[in-house]
Amino acid sequence: MRCAIGQECAALDFFDHGEQRDFACGSRSVPRSVYTRFTLLGEHLARRDVAIVAAADGRVVARGESGLTVDHGAGWRTVYRFDTTTGDVPVGRTVSRGEVLGRVTAFRWGTSNAALMGFAVVRDGRALDPFRPDPSGACGASSDARWTPEALTALGYLATGVLDAGFAAKDLDAAGLQAGDLPPVTRESTHLSFWVRRVGVRPGDRELLRVLDPDGRPIARHEFVAEAARAAGLLQIARRAPPSTWAPGTYRASYTLTRDGNELVSTTRELTVR
Repeated sequence: MRCAIGQECAALDFFDHGEQRDFACGSRSVPRSVYTRFTLLGEHLARRDVAIVAAADGRVVARGESGLTVDHGAGWRTVYRFDTTTGDVPVGRTVSRGEVLGRVTAFRWGTSNAALMGFAVVRDGRALDPFRPDPSGACGASSDARWTPEALTALGYLATGVLDAGFAAKDLDAAGLQAGDLPPVTRESTHLSFWVRRVGVRPGDRELLRVLDPDGRPIARHEFVAEAARAAGLLQIARRAPPSTWAPGTYRASYTLTRDGNELVSTTRELTVR
C-alpha cells in the first residue's frame, strides 16, 4: 500500500506460524492465515484513494473479484487480496514495481466487509512469511526477510498495544469501523462512542475503558477480561445522549490494559463538543 506506515496505515495481523504465533512469536496472527494484512488508521479509514502497488516486477497470472497474483519468476509469486474492481490490471499484463494494481476499499473478507489489503509471498507453490521465510528460525524478522531494510524498519512490530482510537456518534461494530463509518459527535448526536483498536491481547488481560464529561465526571466505564488471544480487534463503549443534548466542552476517554497486575498499555483521547 502506498501510505505512511504508522500514520496513515499499519499492519493489522501477520502470517500464522501455528497456534496464532506470528513471526516474532507474539499473538498477532489470525489462525491459519498466510497473509500480512494492512489497514488504514483513524481519520484515514474512510479514504478510498490509497493505492495498492506491485511489490516487484512481474506478470499478472491470476485475477478474481477479491485478489490477483503476480509471478516474478524463479518460483516467486506475490498475492494481493483486495477489491479488484478498483483497478484494471488484466491477466497477462506485465507490471513494474510500484505500479498501481487497485485501491483500498471495503470488500468481502470472511464473514464481513473490511477495508483491508492482504499480502502474501509464495515460492514454488508454498506460502512464506515475508518477515521470517524459514519457519524454523528464531523469533523475530530474519536476515532473509522479503522486505527491504527501509520497509522492515517502517513496519516495526508492536507485540501488544493500540493501533488507533477515537470517538464516533454511533454504536460501532467492526465492519462499520473498517468501512470508515465514523460520524463526528455533535451536541445533537444520539450516541457518543469511544472506540479502541488494540492488538496482541492475551488471555487474562484486563482492559478498561472510561469516558469523563467536561466536568470530569464519569459517564461511561467498562472493564473486560480477555478469555482468548486476539490478534487485533475493536473495543468500544457507547452511551446514548442525555434527555437534552450533550454538554459542550471537552470529553476525555482512556483505555488501559493490565497484564499480570502491571499496566502495560495506556492511551487517552479528547473530544471537544461545541
